[in-house]
Amino acid sequence: MRGATLARWIVLALILAVVFVPMFWIVVTSLKTGRQILMSESPYVPRPFTVENYVYLFEESRFTL
Repeated sequence: MRGATLARWIVLALILAVVFVPMFWIVVTSLKTGRQILMSESPYVPRPFTVENYVYLFEESRFTL
């Protein structure tokens, strides 16, 4: 019985990793500057982080139309 419970936790952890790691990567990348993205600078935590991508998305692109 204990082995089955451990196996369920392992499967749950793998599923959560498959779902949340890409979501984390998307959010982190969206907070980087273009240079940081292209030069692979600060891969896990953007320093300094910026919201210029969101400003561009909502003010200068046709995303909201």
